[in-house]
Amino acid sequence: MSQYQIERMLIFFKPIECNRGKVVYKIGDKPEGVYFIQEGSFEVTMPSKINDKAEQQASKMVLDPGTKFKLLKGVSAQQDRSL
Repeated sequence: MSQYQIERMLIFFKPIECNRGKVVYKIGDKPEGVYFIQEGSFEVTMPSKINDKAEQQASKMVLDPGTKFKLLKGVSAQQDRSL
């Protein structure tokens, strides 16, 4: 793509600023456009499905609420290195 074509395309870009935790797009939403990351990082996640049996087993376990939530929702802890 030539420099001219890039500059012409930039006319249609609308910069937005997203703070940590902002959901930009959810499954089933109608896309409003294409997103380009100029600075920072992003995370793509998918909701997990839990069957009743697994939830019943987890509720019987002796765990702190945070660990139980992570187990039920399939959440993995990740250290934030952006600070």
